[in-house]
Amino acid sequence: FAATPDDAAVIASTVMDLGVEPVAPTAPRFALLHPPGWDAASPELHAAFDRVVGALGDRVVPAKLPAIFDQAAEQRAVVNFAEMAHYYSRYWDRDPDALGAETQEAIRTGLGFSAGDYLAALDCGARMKAGLEEVFDIADILICPAAPGPAPEGVAFTGDSIFNGLW
Repeated sequence: FAATPDDAAVIASTVMDLGVEPVAPTAPRFALLHPPGWDAASPELHAAFDRVVGALGDRVVPAKLPAIFDQAAEQRAVVNFAEMAHYYSRYWDRDPDALGAETQEAIRTGLGFSAGDYLAALDCGARMKAGLEEVFDIADILICPAAPGPAPEGVAFTGDSIFNGLW
């Protein structure tokens, strides 16, 4: 077992006589990401992230998400609704009224997307993943909020998923 990929390379090199030299460990670089919707996030979230930046100091490197991430929420909705329509189709075909009003609306929305819409949305996800390579060129660890603020009271609504929907 190895603690890091570099350690694994040294072990493999030793076993296979590849000549890889150990790499001196370096402090990780952190990218504090401001996802689409950051400006509307709660003051509590902004304050919490200011504290994180203060604690990490000069290990925080400036980074921006690639522009493709601006499409994330819209494209994720296409995938979610299209897949919901697909996976709930046996219930929908049997008796749509047996489903709740919110589920019925989600299925209707999903049925409105074409196969091309769905495939384009999946491709957007792949392009977002590829776009992260430029961020990982300058940072080892990405820090991104999961939600724009504290969780709401009760169980009826878990909060806005705009940020965690990116991943």
